[in-house]
Parts: sequence; C-alpha cells; structure tokens
Amino acid sequence: MRRTFESVLKIECAYREIRPEREYPELKLGDVVKALKDNGAGNDRQKLNRIVRVLNEYSHDSGFPVIKSDLLQVSTSVVQYTRQLYAEVERKLKRAA
Repeated sequence: MRRTFESVLKIECAYREIRPEREYPELKLGDVVKALKDNGAGNDRQKLNRIVRVLNEYSHDSGFPVIKSDLLQVSTSVVQYTRQLYAEVERKLKRAA
C-alpha cells in the first residue's frame, strides 16, 4: 500500500510540474510528501497526513499491533485521494481538448 501511494504522489508531482530534490527512482514517501507540501500541493493535507502516518506505522517494525479498521480506513483514503487526483487530471484534459 505504501509503495502504491508513493507512486500516486510521484505522478501528482509530475502532473503539477513539481521537481523534488532527488531523482524519481530515489524518492521515498517522505520525500514526495515534502515536495508536495513545499509547493502548496496535495489534494487534501489532512487526509495526506493521516494516510502517511498510518502507512508509516505499519511499514516499519514499530511493534504496533495491526488494527484491521486502520488498514481498511487507510486503504479507502488512498483510493479516494487517487480518485480525486484522477478526476482533476481528467477535467484538465477535457478542457484542453
């Protein structure tokens, strides 16, 4: 899930013409989030922060017990964030056509 969301945010950076400090193959989730925030981007900052927090908790050996409801909520949030970005890109493409 974390890697998938990282890819979505890399696409968002490219779409918004944001140039992160590192090359794309070297970027990690924190790098991409920082680049988006530094440029005032990110569909929904609160949602973005919440997604990143939960993904970080479960991607590292933090010792936290896995809570199914957290995973379901973050999965839903990732899908919603991705759909918002997709809808924005689609609207822009339709206007350009």
